[in-house]
Amino acid sequence: MTSVNGRWEIAGQLLRAGCTTEDKAAMANLGWMYRQGRAIGQDFTNALLCYRKADDQGYAPAQNGLGWMYEKGLGVKRDYAKALLWFRKAAKRGYATAQNNLGCMYQQGLGAKRDYATALLWFRRAADQGNSMAQNNLAFMYRSGHGCKQDYTEALSWCRKAADQGNSVAQNNLGWMYRSGLGVRQDYARAEYWFRKAADQGNAMAKINLGKMYYSGLGVDKDLAKALFWYRQAADQGNVTVLHNMNSLLRDVPSLASN
Repeated sequence: MTSVNGRWEIAGQLLRAGCTTEDKAAMANLGWMYRQGRAIGQDFTNALLCYRKADDQGYAPAQNGLGWMYEKGLGVKRDYAKALLWFRKAAKRGYATAQNNLGCMYQQGLGAKRDYATALLWFRRAADQGNSMAQNNLAFMYRSGHGCKQDYTEALSWCRKAADQGNSVAQNNLGWMYRSGLGVRQDYARAEYWFRKAADQGNAMAKINLGKMYYSGLGVDKDLAKALFWYRQAADQGNVTVLHNMNSLLRDVPSLASN
């Protein structure tokens, strides 16, 4: 047993013991472990059971977990209305993750009529608590003008907050804003910096953006071999949008195919 697996197994044993003492945090964490299949076999039925026991004590993370189960249809029939209900319960208790999830439901019109203003409200509540996903989502709302007046400066501010926390999606988006000059003076070097930060965390879109920079020579020395390297990295993660870029590059420079 590896040290990592060993730690998960110990955690599983402790949490199972905690579950018998009706500890709400232990039950919610055990529900998460059943849902993810960490240290114990994946079991959506038991995940739901543990979440519901913790919900009986009004525990927001468990309520958020139930919302996730209903949104994805894990162990239950997918039901966006019920997912919205559970996310709202946890969100009203101030749980930032649920507030962000609730914002996403309103943004996409899942379980309720699409409502950008309400989505913006919940994203902001979570973002103000430091939730990086909500900060990135709030940046998108300002960038697109959904539920608010389009404001690239505000979008950049929220995107940078999320990126500084290590959120790879936000890092990629921040790179895109620097590359495009949205809310900030166009700066290809900064764009490349943020794309690389995201790519190093495995973000496929950032790898594609790095490939495009090396292909065009924007902010970096033009290097078709490096462009192909980053395109292939994204393709190996299952990103199909990059295949057109790869095929165009290989058609123009067939010698790269052997690299």
